[in-house]
Amino acid sequence: MRRRTALSLAGTALAGLAGCTSVQNDSTDTRSTTDSGGSGSLDVGFDALQPAVIELFVDAYEFEMTDGSQYLFLSGADATASDRQFRFDGSEYDPGVDTSYDLVRAPSTFGAPTGASDWVVFELPESGDAGDAALRGPDGEWQPGDALRERLAAPVPSLAVTGFEGPSTVPADDSPTFTVTVSNASDTDGRFIGVFEPQYGRTSAQLVSRSVPAGETVTLDATVDAVGTPTPGREQGNPLSYELLWPGGSETATLAVE
Repeated sequence: MRRRTALSLAGTALAGLAGCTSVQNDSTDTRSTTDSGGSGSLDVGFDALQPAVIELFVDAYEFEMTDGSQYLFLSGADATASDRQFRFDGSEYDPGVDTSYDLVRAPSTFGAPTGASDWVVFELPESGDAGDAALRGPDGEWQPGDALRERLAAPVPSLAVTGFEGPSTVPADDSPTFTVTVSNASDTDGRFIGVFEPQYGRTSAQLVSRSVPAGETVTLDATVDAVGTPTPGREQGNPLSYELLWPGGSETATLAVE
């Protein structure tokens, strides 16, 4: 069953291509530490393996996912060339996701997606035999390393948000910082993806994408735009709400403007 979960107002127009993605790397992410070792005649890099993709539906970010699926992101011009398929568990899969809306790629930690043209996503079964896994084309193939094969074969890890905290009050025109804690109790690495949005005005949402190693807990900090001075109808001391959404649920934090 395919599911689309409405997330938040984007606030700004973003563009992409279904099947291709936008990306912004961050040195604090762990995407490259456990998934090197791919080989083959094609020059391809691994980016992410996650339980859903994020699309831009009109002016809102939404999770697009199918029950029983996982989503593999690969990078490099060789990954996006024509006639590519990904072989997994004895079957061949075409690139892209069955959606008419633009896909956007969440950066590491928090931020807005940036434009790029050398990214591609494959929708694969959530687990299976990865012994023959490879990106294939008429000009060659690329085989993932052992670590990625193990992650493709294992069930999608269940990540839990164990903390979402921010200040109780904030001075007018200040930019509050929120802390998000994500735990991975499974035996395989997983990727947390989500959207963080102030629930007032037309303030842009922030995307988040972060690898969480097996058995570990990571903490992320998000500093949002200045809250501004209280406006008519919102007196000083009235609460402002901030919401964090991810494929498994949501959390809300509130603060008051001093």
